[in-house]
Amino acid sequence: MQNKCNLKVLYIGDFLKKNGPSWVDISLTNELEKINGLILSKVQINFKFDDYLNNISSNDIVHISGISFKGLCYMIVAKILKKKTSMTSHGSLKVTKKIVKVKKYREIMESSIFLFSDLIVGVSEKYAALLKSSYPKRQHKIKAINNGIEIQNNIQVMEAEISNNEKFIITFGGGRSDKGVLGVCEAIEELNKKREQRNKEYKLIVIGEDGPFTDKIKEYPFVQYKGFVNKKTVQDYILVSGLYIQNSWLETFCMSALEALHLEKSVILSKNVFLPIHLNSERYFDYNNKTMIRNKIEKFYEVKDENVDLTKLNWKISANKYLSEWSKLKNSDRNEK
Repeated sequence: MQNKCNLKVLYIGDFLKKNGPSWVDISLTNELEKINGLILSKVQINFKFDDYLNNISSNDIVHISGISFKGLCYMIVAKILKKKTSMTSHGSLKVTKKIVKVKKYREIMESSIFLFSDLIVGVSEKYAALLKSSYPKRQHKIKAINNGIEIQNNIQVMEAEISNNEKFIITFGGGRSDKGVLGVCEAIEELNKKREQRNKEYKLIVIGEDGPFTDKIKEYPFVQYKGFVNKKTVQDYILVSGLYIQNSWLETFCMSALEALHLEKSVILSKNVFLPIHLNSERYFDYNNKTMIRNKIEKFYEVKDENVDLTKLNWKISANKYLSEWSKLKNSDRNEK
């Protein structure tokens, strides 16, 4: 049995959308709520402000997940009330603006939240290192806490619209420009032109939200564009695929890749995809390099990596690391007084 920690934390996050960052908030707080002595209050990030002054004043730590105006407001008030603050960074706007257009006010919000945070959590070791190099004046506040993954056993394969004569590949990112799905399509198109047996050409399942390249991606005859689907359906499509590929410009943790590895699927990744585990270096390629992508597909289709250890990636471990960092903040506040 865990000892009581006597800690009150206000957690501002997204518990409804169920995209990547939202799944982090849901999964992490589910584990945090099991900790004896930790009193966790949750605030939905896009709902109206309800009695937020009282919410902040009655807690020891104010934690926000991601970048939002509401989160910034909570953090400013928390600092006025001399409360300790922390935030989870799922991806830095200062970094991603190199490839994706970022509105200036959102950049200012990120810089301000980083300024007011006593603790900045990067969701993987490699991403935390990138944050430190991008924000050198804040590096003393940046810590790495890996996200967990949800381990499920006895998973049943869906009755899918998949033919035995088709070789399916799965990728994530929808039509977003930074996810590189269009580059994957171009590489597969070249591979299919070389294949002699047309009934065994590669097919591509595309998961994710729409973006500027959605219509172009849908034009490829071998693409099954699924858009945004629930977590169970994602797992189903991974199970019927012979290869998972992620050609992203940057992924700070890439939970879907880890889920594919857990399901014992072959995985190939852009070198900018950060995983908190060791993966054979041959499975990485330069971002959007079509020649490398074609070669990796041919080499690794249905060839899984046998040496992947995911045992240390679970939400209980992540929750306890957050608890440890929050306890340090509370104790430092006591020492200051």
